[in-house]
Amino acid sequence: MRSIAFVAALVMPIAAVSLAAAPTCSEKWSQCNGQNWPFGVCCKDPTFVCNKKNDYLSLCEPKKKAEMAAEAAEINVWGQCGGNGFSGNYRCADGSSCIKVNDAYSQCQPTPPGANEIATWGQCGGSNNNFKANGKTCRSVDTCKVHNSYYSQCVPK
Repeated sequence: MRSIAFVAALVMPIAAVSLAAAPTCSEKWSQCNGQNWPFGVCCKDPTFVCNKKNDYLSLCEPKKKAEMAAEAAEINVWGQCGGNGFSGNYRCADGSSCIKVNDAYSQCQPTPPGANEIATWGQCGGSNNNFKANGKTCRSVDTCKVHNSYYSQCVPK
C-alpha cells in the first residue's frame, strides 16, 4: 500500500507539469482562468471572452454587442493593427494596409498608388504649376476634389 502511495506521489507532479505545459483555450460557458489555473486564459469561440468573476473563477461568456461591433469595424489609416500583445481588429480600411513598424507595433498605412494612380492627397487637376496628370487618376478609394481653378486634390471618399 505504501508503494502505491509513493508511486502516485511521483506521478501526480509529472502529470500536473505536462498539463501546464500545453495551454488550451476553454469552451463556451466554462472556466477560463482563476487562482492556480493551469491552462490558457482564452476562449475557443471568438465571440466569447474570458470574464473575471472573482480571484478563483473566470468564465467564457458571450462578448457584448458593442465589443463585437468594435472588433468588426475597420481600423482607420494610421491606427494600430497589430504587434506583440495587440488584441483587436486587424482589418485596415479600404485603401490602406497593415504594415509592421516593429515587433510591438503594426500600423494601417495608405496603400501605395498603382502605376497609373495618384496618391491620396496628391494633386489631380488644376492649372497651378503647369500640372499634368499624364493619364493618371486618383485611386479607387479617393475622389478628385476641386478646390479652385488652380488646384484639385485626391481625397478619401
